[in-house]
Amino acid sequence: MRTVAIIIALLVACASAMAETGGPPGVLPKPAAGRVPLVPIPSAPGQLPPPAAATGASPQFLNNTEAAIDQQTRGDFPVMDRSPSLPLGTLQRSWDRPKPATGQTAPGIIHYMWHADFIMSLRTRDFMVTTLFLPSWERVNEFYLGDPVVFEAKRVRPNVIAVRSRNAGADSNLTVLGASGNVYNFYLRSETWNSSQVSDLTVYVDAPRNEAQGPVPAAEGGGEETAAPGDFLRQVAFRPENLRFDMKMYARRKEDAAIAPQRVYEDGVFTYFDFGEQSDSVARPVVHQLVDGVDTVVNTRTAGPRGNILIAEAVGDFTLRNGGRVVCVRRLGKEAETQAIGEMP
Repeated sequence: MRTVAIIIALLVACASAMAETGGPPGVLPKPAAGRVPLVPIPSAPGQLPPPAAATGASPQFLNNTEAAIDQQTRGDFPVMDRSPSLPLGTLQRSWDRPKPATGQTAPGIIHYMWHADFIMSLRTRDFMVTTLFLPSWERVNEFYLGDPVVFEAKRVRPNVIAVRSRNAGADSNLTVLGASGNVYNFYLRSETWNSSQVSDLTVYVDAPRNEAQGPVPAAEGGGEETAAPGDFLRQVAFRPENLRFDMKMYARRKEDAAIAPQRVYEDGVFTYFDFGEQSDSVARPVVHQLVDGVDTVVNTRTAGPRGNILIAEAVGDFTLRNGGRVVCVRRLGKEAETQAIGEMP
């Protein structure tokens, strides 16, 4: 009887285990209703990947992959896009309708009158070059940058230096030693492409030449100095009897008179704008000659014991401009000798 009871107990235990696992011992349980296990099926080399039902990949993905493999097997590869570049979106909008920044005589153009104790400020910009023109008779011996990491400078001609900033939001200085003995000091500031003011692209530095400095230094490489086209000065005998003072100046506003010279006269070849004792404090204007009703920039140079005379290589009617200030100079005739500034008609 005891043996029969043990056998019955074992049968009951086996039946209970089968009920919990869904099958006899050693057999994997059946999956729950509605669930299909994803079992990865390894593929042998050279065989296609397993079907979507086994990997979970969509049929569309597998069809596209199979089509791409078939095309590339036949040497049919897609065309490569080789367009130069995408737009950077870094246009400086202040150049759409540029206006002269403070101190500029025209957008991007600035003129300086050199003095030994004067620092000339330059506004540079990343991805743009600022070109410095020293007097045509000057020669650059050496130059030094305070920060050669942010700024770089290169002498491109004996009297011309190109300056470029590598990064924005920094400042430094540039010191130029001229062959004449003049030391030209510049303060440099670097701004970004989205600056609200246009940068200084061309900077003209004028300076009176002291005759005690001797002849103009020869260009590098030896030989006599030759003047570049447009830099020559005509050798004309000065005749006092040819001087004419029949010039009158007009200004639209009272503040425009700040750029006017004290007097204007001409000798039939050149026109002389004399700024007198105030030459150190007057912002030098750019001289335009009025030709057929159109303003045209003319060549100018400085003279006088203090560089107080601006000489234009032309005669006639002129327009003087510095930023938004304008002064007109008109020839009236021999009978008019006044130099007063009147209101523009």
